[in-house]
Amino acid sequence: MSRRNLVRLVTLCGMLVASAGPSEAAGLTVLAEALEPRGSLVVAVFDSDAAWRARKAPVRRAVIEVTQPAARATFADLPPGRYAIMAYHDRNGDGRLNTLPIGLPTEPYGFSNGARGSFGPPSWRAASFEASSSGAMQALRLR
Repeated sequence: MSRRNLVRLVTLCGMLVASAGPSEAAGLTVLAEALEPRGSLVVAVFDSDAAWRARKAPVRRAVIEVTQPAARATFADLPPGRYAIMAYHDRNGDGRLNTLPIGLPTEPYGFSNGARGSFGPPSWRAASFEASSSGAMQALRLR
């Protein structure tokens, strides 16, 4: 084999390996409806049970101004995997989920898969879903 053909073959193999690598990314779209057109929708995406339970270090977070009865958050370039979503409608724009003195939320909130918890967020297992390389969509029902 000539040196020129060998260089072409090595270049072609490198291109094939690069195109088959783990560069696949999923898109995630989160839709919340039946909102009062004021304040913000705060969406946090988690990728592990530990982060979910701690309610810290989401892999993605978005704050969307709510000017219509529906709001959408789109997260691009999310690696395929297992995720769960926590969201709330910050109606008064103070940057936090307001609660009664006993801890019950006074602003609408919701989780992926329509999951519900008792005395706190639902389990990771109940709220998590699979996002493939073709993406995922979650419609949240805020209560």
